Amino acid sequence: MNDQAHHINLTDLAPTFLEAAGLKPLPEMTGRSFLGLLTGREKPGQRTRTFLERERHANVRKGDLSYPARTIRTKEFLYIRNFRPDRWPAGDPELRAELEQWMKDTADPRATSDDDRWDRYPYFGAPGK
Repeated sequence: MNDQAHHINLTDLAPTFLEAAGLKPLPEMTGRSFLGLLTGREKPGQRTRTFLERERHANVRKGDLSYPARTIRTKEFLYIRNFRPDRWPAGDPELRAELEQWMKDTADPRATSDDDRWDRYPYFGAPGK
């Protein structure tokens, strides 16, 4: 078994289905067929990263505002650049009360202070790169 990551994006589905049907994917499609991976023509691990973007994919917040972000995913890392950190990822903060109540019920230290105490705790894992 090959332990190398092979990144597939949802945009890769349409080109894969078209190729499987014997049709050529349209040039303006941003996804790439992974039929070669399914049939063994392409070896796992040849696609080492995935890029994603998000804008406004659902009408979930007041004013129909977007939540723009860009992402790169590798086997080891996930980096998300959020262009509007003041906005919630999905919806508006009407669900905030339920979360805050759960935090209080579970004695979450973040419910009463925002002191970043975890940044001062010793780290016992492998050092970062």
